[in-house]
Amino acid sequence: MAVRDTEEAGFAGNQLFEALDQSTWERVLAGGKRMTLPAGTPVFAPGDRCQGLPLVLGGEIRVQMI
Repeated sequence: MAVRDTEEAGFAGNQLFEALDQSTWERVLAGGKRMTLPAGTPVFAPGDRCQGLPLVLGGEIRVQMI
C-alpha cells in the first residue's frame, strides 16, 4: 500500500489495511476519529460495547483487566 497523504502515513505498511481498494480506504478514513489521549486515560473497560477499532499511531498502550 502506498501512503496516499500525510494524514494516512500512520497506516503505511499495516497489514490490516494493505488490501483495501481506494473506495474502501476512503470510507475507513471518513469513519475514523483521531484522538490524542493523556497517559493513563482509559479507552474502554470490560463490558463496554464495541465502538470501533482503536489504532495506535504513536506512543504505546497497556492492556490490563482490573
